Amino acid sequence: ARKSKARIIRGYVELSQGQDSPQVTVTGLCKHLNISVGQFYHYFKSIDDLVHSTYYLLNDQLSEWIANESSGDSRSDLIQYTVWYAEHNASIGLQLVKKLFSGENSHLAIQKSGPSYTDHFVEAFWHGYRLEDVYTLDELIRHIRVAYRGVVMDWAIHDGSYDAAEAMRSMMTSVIDGILVTAENKRLFYKGCTRV
Repeated sequence: ARKSKARIIRGYVELSQGQDSPQVTVTGLCKHLNISVGQFYHYFKSIDDLVHSTYYLLNDQLSEWIANESSGDSRSDLIQYTVWYAEHNASIGLQLVKKLFSGENSHLAIQKSGPSYTDHFVEAFWHGYRLEDVYTLDELIRHIRVAYRGVVMDWAIHDGSYDAAEAMRSMMTSVIDGILVTAENKRLFYKGCTRV
């Protein structure tokens, strides 16, 4: 079932990359993949639902990496996660990314369906660097999420004119190291105050 769902998503990405303005229909996609319309609707409610599911492919990749290749350093893993996010967005194509970040995406809303990989990596970083006394976990998750989505959105606004993965690595290294410096400065400040 996972392979079938991933195949449909990849088929959609292939078709949408071949068009300036992706207007892929269920019928056209099914014909391209040689599957029935019923099979499409078994996995997705609509094309819009499928568009939102393009991140399903990233989740599969991350699940495998967490199980087999995680470095064990929460800072490095968090940066690598955001780089993968950039690479994934670049791989699905500029037009599709623009659609995902547009008002046309009905899933572009605050929807909490449970912990995400962002939560997983940020929480490991939060605990690993003992940031509990400086940031709440929700604050840190939001801060990181805004930063990495901002890179992808900027990449799309600039029509993919630069390397999204390199820009992400540079930005997130700065953001994450800035968080650590800020945390250390706050701790020093608080310690200094207690000595007065």
